[in-house]
This record gives sequence, structure tokens and C-alpha cells, in this order.
Amino acid sequence: MKIGLLVQFLIWYYSPAQSSESAPSKELLGDPVPSSLPILQIVQSANNDASFCRQRRSEIARLNLELLRLKHQQGKNYRNVRQRLLGHLARLDQISDSQATQNL
Repeated sequence: MKIGLLVQFLIWYYSPAQSSESAPSKELLGDPVPSSLPILQIVQSANNDASFCRQRRSEIARLNLELLRLKHQQGKNYRNVRQRLLGHLARLDQISDSQATQNL
């Protein structure tokens, strides 16, 4: 369809029967065959989109694994901090008990 329209345009554009009033200027239109370039760019863009999609999926999978590892590490750190806090609270209770017995 595009090629047929392009051929019709080229025939119309280069036909000698055209009057100068109805024909558009060549400076305005430029090269009449640049329509093949955007098609190639679209195909290249589609290839880039597919490779980008693959790369994005692998990156998301890698980030999910890293997220699971960090969640596990965070839970471990939380448990360690909680145990240390409970130990400090137990020592503070012992200190307060020993102070109470000294004051008696």
C-alpha cells in the first residue's frame, strides 16, 4: 500500500505536465524516498524493545533475589538486636534489684 502511494506520488511529482502553480516546491518536500528509513528504525526499535524487555526481566529477577537475601539479613539483624536489648533489660533489672537490696 505504501509503495503504491509512493509510486503514484513520484509519478505525479516528476511528471512534466504539472503546472508550476499546483506542484509543491522541491525544497519543501526534500527527498521523496525517506519513508523506508522510519520502517527500518521501527524494526530496530522493536528489536531493542525485545532485548530491553529481556534485560529488564533479568534485572528484576536479580533484584528480587537480592531483596529476598536482604529481607533475610534484616530479619537476622532484628533478632540479634532484640536479643541484645532483652539482655540489656535483664541486666538493668538486676542492677535495680541489687540497688534496692543495698538500700534496705
